[in-house]
Amino acid sequence: IPLVLTAKATTKVTLTKEYVDGDWAMMPAGSELTNNPKMKEYVACMDGSLPAYYVKMSENNEESVPRKWLIYFQGGAVCFDEESCDALVQDFPQQASTSRWTDTIDLGGVFSDSPDNAMADYNKVFFGYCSGDSHISSKDNLGNQQKFFDKYYMNGYGNTYALFDKLTKKYGFGAHPAGEEIVLGGEGAGAIGAMFMLELDDLPFTDLLQDQVGRYGLNGGNVADINVLGLFDSPVELDQAPYFDGGWPEGLNNRIQSLVDLL
Repeated sequence: IPLVLTAKATTKVTLTKEYVDGDWAMMPAGSELTNNPKMKEYVACMDGSLPAYYVKMSENNEESVPRKWLIYFQGGAVCFDEESCDALVQDFPQQASTSRWTDTIDLGGVFSDSPDNAMADYNKVFFGYCSGDSHISSKDNLGNQQKFFDKYYMNGYGNTYALFDKLTKKYGFGAHPAGEEIVLGGEGAGAIGAMFMLELDDLPFTDLLQDQVGRYGLNGGNVADINVLGLFDSPVELDQAPYFDGGWPEGLNNRIQSLVDLL
């Protein structure tokens, strides 16, 4: 039985590309190890290019109220051996490298600025997928700058850590005086990566942000009050027409509004 989602048509918004080039990222010319003891791996796409994300900051970031974020992990193909990784790179080269990514992208669904979207005024970050590993791989051999099958870097967790590091350094992510309300979501392989970040035992999400906020001396070195929710699997598609009439009576937008009301 197919799952039917109903939603009102929404307008798309334009997000701008920024590279994960903070203090702990692997720069193309330098390729140096990070100094952060909690991040031993390099930061790179499968081909060694620098990971990137797309962002649109809200105009409603007042200091007196909690700041709202949507951090969304892009999905894609996952490989697990040399044959499958070769196929991924050949069939989906844009999922292995940022070299072909455009400077901007237009997204609807939960990224829309339509009044029908419960997250219309959120700061929106779309984290591109280029690691072939659901954003979660973290292998010891990467610490020695070795490649899988002597071909590919697969360091999705390091890339994700560097994403939050860049957001903290540039936008003060995790240090807003009135607190941060964060929706962490994704689609397919991206949903796996987002869930992984929420479920870490050795480095909980709030501890990760505390490490970064303290390093940059933001908010007196203390992480803000943070409330994090997960939203999976493909809310970026919520403005697509349903397969047939019917579906949930209240509509997906109202369900998302109910989730947001929990913040």
